[in-house]
Amino acid sequence: MGDVLGKPIGPDGRFAESWEVVDHGADQSTVEWGWLGSESLAGVTLGALMQHHGSSLIGPKWFAEIHSDRYPANLQGRFPLLVKWLDAQQNLSLQVHPNNDQAAQQTPPDLGKSEAWYVADAAPGARVYAGLLPGVGQAECEAAIRDGRLKEVLYSYCPEVGDCIYIPAGTIHAIGAGLLVAEVQQASDTTYRLYDWDRIGDNGLPRPLQVAQALSVADWQRGPVPPVSASTVSVEHRLSPGSTATCETLVQCPYFTLQRLTLNGRLRLSENQCQILIGLHGSGRLVPITGGGSQVAAGNLADTLREIADRPLQLGSSVLVPYGAAPMELVSDGGLRILVATLPE
Repeated sequence: MGDVLGKPIGPDGRFAESWEVVDHGADQSTVEWGWLGSESLAGVTLGALMQHHGSSLIGPKWFAEIHSDRYPANLQGRFPLLVKWLDAQQNLSLQVHPNNDQAAQQTPPDLGKSEAWYVADAAPGARVYAGLLPGVGQAECEAAIRDGRLKEVLYSYCPEVGDCIYIPAGTIHAIGAGLLVAEVQQASDTTYRLYDWDRIGDNGLPRPLQVAQALSVADWQRGPVPPVSASTVSVEHRLSPGSTATCETLVQCPYFTLQRLTLNGRLRLSENQCQILIGLHGSGRLVPITGGGSQVAAGNLADTLREIADRPLQLGSSVLVPYGAAPMELVSDGGLRILVATLPE
């Protein structure tokens, strides 16, 4: 992760996750660069932004949603998505996540966790485990756990770079060693482990499992989960003359939409939409469109434009574009591929 994504990691190098966009209790993203009028937001946490500017950040519809009684009181006002990178040097545990209703019964309550994986790199033979083999139900799964052969009843395959796999809550799953994955998910950190490959932790003991909880939330109708089939979306109306782009919808679920965008040239971003841009390949920049109702104070415009133009969007970059942002263009510096995660309309 340190070499490929340019992430600062500790001296022992044992870090499998980088949480890029997160507002989950003590786990907080911190703004590296950004502006509200003439005020720099550098150093402000995402949680603080949600507290003071939540409606401008995610839009009035989702602001009302996350403050409704559909969210437990301890979760209201939280940014609803979490974006991370996963660098699996070892097999990650075979696990399952609860849905919203199940997670709300925990102490303390949490959100459910549906997630999408985008495979950015894959070593030869690297596998994912996603769902049950045909004909496998709870009884067969429990027998496999007792016999130490859980992986034998799970659907597994070797994904290719560019594959996207949607894992709804309740799906038994694991990311195998040798995969570099960008993940977009609900803002939850609830995981129930069924099997951890007989690993021994730093304390000399196996890591704890939560088999009973996992079995209670597993979706026993969830058979094989192959990579998604992408559908093309037209963005011609937002392209500058001479520019080309391909936009594909990978996932549309109640919690997020995930698209893959490949751009050569200039593309006007959708407006009135909270967007997270995740760099995959090439390089690009965000450029404010001046004279288009910009919210940047005039006296600070030059400094703001300079700062934004100096921040490349590339592999490992994550940029949160607020719902209330001024109009912007995405400019490719010679071939750019990104993921675009948005909240559903």
